[in-house]
Amino acid sequence: MNEHDKLFKEIESVKENAADLIRSVFPKEILKEIDLDSLQLDNNSYVDNNLKEHYTDLVYACKRKDNHSVTVTLLFEHNSFKPGNEYL
Repeated sequence: MNEHDKLFKEIESVKENAADLIRSVFPKEILKEIDLDSLQLDNNSYVDNNLKEHYTDLVYACKRKDNHSVTVTLLFEHNSFKPGNEYL
């Protein structure tokens, strides 16, 4: 994991930071349905070993307004180069 991925994980592992990020990028329709105060970090990673060089993930569990559980996954990719055909 590179330095940028580590920084992302460190910052977004703080519940309040993750909630702020979710509020800034999720559609309003979804935000109305979830309780961000109930966010709980899940320490498992769901990115396989082949993609760990390129992606960092954080997984949170939270409750919907109807009290059902949902999973929120934050997937972060950092490139230090201009995207192009490097994955082809």
